[in-house]
Amino acid sequence: MGINRSLDLPDKTLQFVRDHPLMDDSVTPIGGQPRLVKRGSRFSRIVVDRITALDGKPYDVMFIGTENGFLQKAVNFDGEMFIIEEVQLFQPPEPVQSLTLSSKKGDLGGQRTLQKKWTTFLKASLVCSVPELNVQLIVQDVFVLKSEDWRENIFYAVFIPQSIKTFKEEGFFNYSTMLVREDINTLFVGAREAVYALNMEDISERLSTTECRNYIRTLHKIDDAKMYVCGTNAFSPTCAYMTFNKGQLLLENNFEEGKGKCPFDPFQRYASVLVEDHLYAATSINFLGSEPAVIRNSGNFLRTEFKASWLNEPNFIYMDMVEESQNNADGDDDKVYLFFSETAVEYDFYNKLLVSRIARVCKVGFTGTKQR
Repeated sequence: MGINRSLDLPDKTLQFVRDHPLMDDSVTPIGGQPRLVKRGSRFSRIVVDRITALDGKPYDVMFIGTENGFLQKAVNFDGEMFIIEEVQLFQPPEPVQSLTLSSKKGDLGGQRTLQKKWTTFLKASLVCSVPELNVQLIVQDVFVLKSEDWRENIFYAVFIPQSIKTFKEEGFFNYSTMLVREDINTLFVGAREAVYALNMEDISERLSTTECRNYIRTLHKIDDAKMYVCGTNAFSPTCAYMTFNKGQLLLENNFEEGKGKCPFDPFQRYASVLVEDHLYAATSINFLGSEPAVIRNSGNFLRTEFKASWLNEPNFIYMDMVEESQNNADGDDDKVYLFFSETAVEYDFYNKLLVSRIARVCKVGFTGTKQR
């Protein structure tokens, strides 16, 4: 029995395709459509999927990573594999080391022609010596999202339909802070040098912008019209109040000391939450980033002691407040929870052991427990 689907190909065949260029010259069928076989194509990863077309017929679709950093989309049509899209993900060329199909939806094809009408999300990873911390538009419907954590060296290739709305402003980058305001249908985005107000129905529609001249790291809602914003301010953290009224952003000229509220370094991980008029923050309180602390910034300022056994090279992840019920056995005191990781000191290993932690802080006090 012959092979009718790429899904039926044996592993040794796919391994051969991976390790060998298929032909010396490209092969072009009648009609000029490019086939899967291309000169110099050495495949490193292949993912196969089955998609149903508009006419109800099933089609096999291949997503192919190559040794020189290309990602190809190919479809089995009338018994032949055709490349319908190709994009170079990595420049300079490096092999695509992993390729995973995680979700999909949409339609493919018609009675006589091929149409690219599906959405597919792929994850590709590689070792990169010079990572970039931004979002780069590769082709019309492909984004490569590069990891915020340079140590991970993970790149995300996302195929999106052209109907998806995107936001990008020339000359501005590091969109690291976001605040969703569902009550006014607005997404606030903090970037380097600016804060943007975007329409949540269409984020490509910018409602307003205000320049801030530093990396924005903190955005918290105070009331319907006012927000609290903090930035690194050239390694001198500064905070201020910002209003949003009638579609316009306005930064008030009442700047405050941001030490203990916002990190000095624009790329340092930290967490914060605003509870009533108290700002709880987990960050470093010195320029070198060597003195981490959990802090309550209010009229009654409180912070954790500086002990290596308490916060040992921490990586702060997230902070939030959880309300207790009125009939709770511990009383009706709300709790603030901090999620982070740190180097363990309770174990004696040759190498550093990274462990996950949860810290709990009482809202009215500042004594808490730390759990693994």
